[in-house]
Amino acid sequence: MIHMRQTWQDHAIALPRLDDDFSPIVGLERDADAVSLEAVPVPTLRRWMADAAIDVDGPDTKLCAAYLMGDLSFAVVQTFAALALRGHWVVGASTDAMHVCPRFVQWTEDGENGVSQAFDLTLTPDALVFAPSPSPSPSPSPSPSPSPHAFAKTVVGLFRPLVGDMTHLSKLSSTAFHRLIGDSIAYAFLAHGRALDREQEGMDTAMYILRKSGTKQANRKVRYDHITLPEAPEIGQWLRVRGGCCRAYTRPGKPDYCTTCVLRDDESRAELFRNYLRRTCLRADIETS
Repeated sequence: MIHMRQTWQDHAIALPRLDDDFSPIVGLERDADAVSLEAVPVPTLRRWMADAAIDVDGPDTKLCAAYLMGDLSFAVVQTFAALALRGHWVVGASTDAMHVCPRFVQWTEDGENGVSQAFDLTLTPDALVFAPSPSPSPSPSPSPSPSPHAFAKTVVGLFRPLVGDMTHLSKLSSTAFHRLIGDSIAYAFLAHGRALDREQEGMDTAMYILRKSGTKQANRKVRYDHITLPEAPEIGQWLRVRGGCCRAYTRPGKPDYCTTCVLRDDESRAELFRNYLRRTCLRADIETS
């Protein structure tokens, strides 16, 4: 029997949705309501910014913009990181390479519930260039494959028009937006590396992109911390620590730092994540024992 190597298109439409309804649905045929990522009309961008903070009372423009960049970069980078770890590195994109379409997701967590915005993607095969995955992982090699660097430059290029428009509309700096994109890169490679049982490779790859690629997403504040439970040391996970800020601390009436916030001190961040591990991993371990 001859086994044909799967194309990037085959992988793209079958990617696992690791974050459930928040993960993008990826297609290859453009939806009538989808908008080119590189040419979002300003009225549409304003609406998306407002919808990004739809469950926040009286958010300012900077908060809306940061939330929106988080939503969009999450969807885009999740897809490209998942493909990279499956052997397909995006290394080039021309006009109209990607279209995005928003939708709303209802969520419930820790007794709270709300509505958030998420984005689905349409990829244009003729407008995207992919290269084989470097092997081994780029970090140990003194002369790594150019694929991770080209990946970073491609992501920068795809977001360049959007970053410019959102900087103008919100007065949030372009550096702040690029840091949020970098945070999405760090999370995506961790999550999909873990799902493929290649967690270390995923983290090494993200750190190469964010520390050595020389692109606008480069940020030495991003890191991974391994957090374990003192009462059950065998239970632990890697946590991505942000290098950017989603501005959740500016929410009117309910200011707070998110668990992975760059502004949060190390001990409170670790304790919040330990509580998450207790609610999920430890509880599951007890229930199955």
